[in-house]
Amino acid sequence: MYASYFARCRMVAFGSDIPSYSNFQLARQDLRAISPDAILLFGAHDDSAYESFVETVQHSEPTFLSETILDPEIGEVGKLLWRVDGNH
Repeated sequence: MYASYFARCRMVAFGSDIPSYSNFQLARQDLRAISPDAILLFGAHDDSAYESFVETVQHSEPTFLSETILDPEIGEVGKLLWRVDGNH
């Protein structure tokens, strides 16, 4: 995130306390208002809130690509999603 500041890349991050399904709409509205270039999301692949949030972002923001963040010992620990539409 430090490097994104100097690159003038607007990045937001969510910790492992991901919004519940009932708050997804509010989180989606916040993301649209902020219009980030990237989203850093920490969570585990077996966490249903994490998976649902990733799917919601990818469906509502089709210009985002994603890459899984892996820990060599425990596996997936998050995702980095970034915008590729050229407007950012």
